[in-house]
Amino acid sequence: MFRRILTAAMVIFVIFTTGSVAQAQVEGNGVLKGKAYFDLSQGLSDDVSTMLTNGFRRVYFTYNLKMSDTVSGRFRTDVKQDADGKYRLFIKHVYADWTASDMLTIRSGMMGTPLFGTIEEVWAYRGVEMTMQDYYKLRSSADLGVMARLKLN
Repeated sequence: MFRRILTAAMVIFVIFTTGSVAQAQVEGNGVLKGKAYFDLSQGLSDDVSTMLTNGFRRVYFTYNLKMSDTVSGRFRTDVKQDADGKYRLFIKHVYADWTASDMLTIRSGMMGTPLFGTIEEVWAYRGVEMTMQDYYKLRSSADLGVMARLKLN
């Protein structure tokens, strides 16, 4: 029995630690995505019931909508486990993009901060552990406001 549980846990571990992604086309111009990070830990206890611990670290649900060639938007929720073991759902991003030209895009709403995206690209091990900035809560990963992106040739 224990081997079956361990085998099932290892399969789940392989699936979820790679940052598994599910995606579905929604009627119209929307795309619904889901991404989950899962932890599986093994202790050195003699008690079999406490040897393996697991749980979802983060679960994201994202809905991207393209309203026209120049207007699009995103709605993303985040589910995380608090210290008390309960899962909490909160809104991570809600924003609209307006592409004014090939060089200028204006985004308004609650969006990810540009610095966080750069740090996560450099870290590149999100499936293993959060970035230091996120882990120690040095800054918020999302902010409310208006942002203009200008591409320079």
